[in-house]
Amino acid sequence: MEAAYASRLKLPKHSHRNAGFCLILKGEYVESYGKTVLECKPSNVKFQPAQEEHSDHYGNAGVRCFVVELDPGWLARMGASALVATSPNLFSNGSIAWLMMRLRQELRSQDSAAEAIIEGLMLQLIAEVSRRRVTLGSDAPRWLQQTIELLHDRFAEPLTLSTIARSAGVHPVYLASAFRHRYHCSVGEYLRRLRIEYACDRIAKTNTPLVEVAFSAGFSNQSHFTRIFRRCNGMTPAQYRSAMRAS
Repeated sequence: MEAAYASRLKLPKHSHRNAGFCLILKGEYVESYGKTVLECKPSNVKFQPAQEEHSDHYGNAGVRCFVVELDPGWLARMGASALVATSPNLFSNGSIAWLMMRLRQELRSQDSAAEAIIEGLMLQLIAEVSRRRVTLGSDAPRWLQQTIELLHDRFAEPLTLSTIARSAGVHPVYLASAFRHRYHCSVGEYLRRLRIEYACDRIAKTNTPLVEVAFSAGFSNQSHFTRIFRRCNGMTPAQYRSAMRAS
């Protein structure tokens, strides 16, 4: 469905029967789950767990969203129930927003294959979000938490595994092994993800030239940036900007 909310609207605590995804198309709002606060902005994708109480506070401009709810029966038939998260989250990753835009387009299609395509896109979306869940947790070593903080603070710099390990005070081999075990990806893959997410946000929300976005995200040149961006999101940076503006 597509939903529109008036400016400055405040919704008291409530919950939803089904879990779901929400692509913010226009406007900004804050969704609060106790101590967890999600600041939702255009091109973000919000995951909302089932039966989780929250309140919403919409900004000075009206908000428009594209919402997809997950039916428990369908999830069970697809064997995807275990992949669905149980805590709220907000994603600025380009590939996740792109999948939501594809779903929106297919729902408007009269093509006889649309139903099968929609199911495939939904499974891809659930799998992609499941892969990207990162939880530090109180049992994570302090040096590993510091590593994540360093990556978020300095992702645009030319970091090496040795530099990161030295900052954490551990051996590079141990860092690589522990990081992959906890976050299900390498340090380099996580770093690349941060750069692409930053680039997606700049491309969607500003008119900054793509070459400037590439350099500010930490890429050495635009051709390398375009190649990595296409590999992660299935489209070039220019195509992504056009798609986000069209939405």
